[in-house]
Amino acid sequence: MSTTIENNAEIPLLRIKFKIYPPQVSVNCHRHIVLSAKSFSTCAKDIASDPIVYRFLRDSWNAQLEAYHLLHLYEVPLSTRITALIQRAIRDMETSPFRYQFKPDTRPYFSHETLKLQLLEFVNRGVPCPNDGQVQLRCVAHREDQTIQNLATDRYRFAIPTVAIEGTYFVIHASELP
Repeated sequence: MSTTIENNAEIPLLRIKFKIYPPQVSVNCHRHIVLSAKSFSTCAKDIASDPIVYRFLRDSWNAQLEAYHLLHLYEVPLSTRITALIQRAIRDMETSPFRYQFKPDTRPYFSHETLKLQLLEFVNRGVPCPNDGQVQLRCVAHREDQTIQNLATDRYRFAIPTVAIEGTYFVIHASELP
C-alpha cells in the first residue's frame, strides 16, 4: 500500500488488479475459454453458471486477460466507490484497442444497478470444491456507497488471502451482465 497527499492529508492507496471475466464455457462442454474481440461470445452454447478462479493457471489466465485488455491495474484510495471503479474499467475497455461496446441500458434503475459489469464474489468463502479443487465466483449486487475498503476488509466474500492477493495487488473480479 502506498499513499498520496491530498488537501495536506496523507491518503492510503491500494493497488488493485481488476480482472474482467468473459462468459465461460461449461466444463462439461470444453476445457478451455475462447475470447472474442469486441464481445464476450464463446464457442459453445453451454455457458457455465459460475466462473472459476484460475489458481493453477493464474499466469496464463492473466496473460490472456491482458492480451484482450480485460485486466487493469489501478492504484486508488480505499475510499473509492466500487461503482466508480467499475465505471473506470468500462471506460478503459471502451477506449482499448478492442473498443469493447456495451448495449445501452434504458431500464429505470439506479446507475449502480445498470452497470455493464457486475462484481464477482467468492463462493463458499473461497474454499475449493472437494470434487474438482476449483474456487468459484458468482455475481453479486453491490451497494451504491460500497467502497474498496469494504471489499478489502470482507474476508468471507472478497479479501480471502489465498486467492485475492497476487503479489502486491488486491484482486477484484467482475463479469459482464448476462
